[in-house]
Amino acid sequence: MSRQIFSQRTNRRLVALAVGTAATIYGGSPIFALADCGLALAQGNGSKVSSYIDFPALRSSLKGEARQVALYRLSGQQQPGANPLLGLANLVMGPVVDAAVESLATPDGIRARVSQQADQNPRAADSPWGLAQLLASTSMGYSSPNRFVVRLKDRQQRPLALTLARQGLVGWMLVAIDLPPDGRFEPS
Repeated sequence: MSRQIFSQRTNRRLVALAVGTAATIYGGSPIFALADCGLALAQGNGSKVSSYIDFPALRSSLKGEARQVALYRLSGQQQPGANPLLGLANLVMGPVVDAAVESLATPDGIRARVSQQADQNPRAADSPWGLAQLLASTSMGYSSPNRFVVRLKDRQQRPLALTLARQGLVGWMLVAIDLPPDGRFEPS
């Protein structure tokens, strides 16, 4: 009898341990993805960084953001609707901005940018956890069960938000970037 009770307790503990482990992996999966992507970025591995990006979704997001930045810079105002000529500027600039996003937000574009960044900062690969300084001005969390948002601030306190979407049970991909109004972001 005592052997049966011991076996039931052990089984309950094992089930609780398995459920707890699964919940931790499921809930923490965006952090694991960010860490892996950050390590790939620090090592200059553009192919791996690209594997964490949903390019059609990212391009769609960036087109709207880039148009807003272009209008902001053109007008010097945060409210593009304040000047009726900005609508005309948007019509003229829109296709140019969209074409630029289409050519830059590609796997080849990301690989080239990551490689260029690694060449400019070769010591980054020596300390992949050098992201700690950047993460000090970062907040992150779930915005829904399948969306995770990372909010960063640069040295001027300008915001940048990265939105990741769940892919399967534990996979995550970058689907949107919300730029500061002026489009500038200078990490500390």
